[in-house]
Amino acid sequence: MTRIARRAPWIALGAATAYFADPAHGAARRGRLAHNARLLAEQVETAIRGVRADRTTLPGGDRDGAQLTATVSTDNVSTRAAEPLHEESAVGISEDESGPMAAQILGESEQRVTNRSNTAGERRRSEDTVAPVAG
Repeated sequence: MTRIARRAPWIALGAATAYFADPAHGAARRGRLAHNARLLAEQVETAIRGVRADRTTLPGGDRDGAQLTATVSTDNVSTRAAEPLHEESAVGISEDESGPMAAQILGESEQRVTNRSNTAGERRRSEDTVAPVAG
């Protein structure tokens, strides 16, 4: 069907028209199509409302200006503890230490993400952050 639509789109359009304009079943097909389209539109609208409600504006807060809070789930901590980085394995981090270390790493990361104060106004250049290379 895609080959036909690609080579001769009018054939595909004609087939769709015949399918929905069929005197015996066309009205029911159009009704199902309209019903499914309404359901899809409602789902999209609900999803958009949810995204808008969850959206944050930077720096440092949600759309009402409230500060974001750092949250680290236990699933994330356990996943991070179960899969240490190569450097952590090379140092010899034990299983007893990996859980608290993962919680601390993820907690610090979450703090950096949620505390965005003074990030928008930062005007540093690369020369300000690293020592110049002599040469």
